[in-house]
Amino acid sequence: MCDGQESADPSCRPGPLPDFPDAPTNPLSLAVLGGAPVGSDPDLLIWLKTPREVADIAAALATLEEDSFRQRYRAIPPDDYGMVPNEGDLAYTAMALQQMQTFYVHAATTGESVLFVAYQ
Repeated sequence: MCDGQESADPSCRPGPLPDFPDAPTNPLSLAVLGGAPVGSDPDLLIWLKTPREVADIAAALATLEEDSFRQRYRAIPPDDYGMVPNEGDLAYTAMALQQMQTFYVHAATTGESVLFVAYQ
């Protein structure tokens, strides 16, 4: 059974990701699964976020309040998430969000690009 920490295990990954209609304009949608695609390997997802996009993402992540984040998490349909959202996964995801906020603030203040890589 998947507990939300086995992202490297293909059997624990959610199914196809939903479309994000706000992706072109919402920096939050760029934080993980956004940016300019790089490469053509179907088993490897690579996205490049420019320094400007990184700054926009950092600013958008800073606006997320814990209560709003928890409400959004609890509203995720289990079929879309690939598992039933639960308090343990919520705590893990909230910790990851805090780490992501710190990461993007650092990258933004140093003018860095961000390259996101994931194996499918």
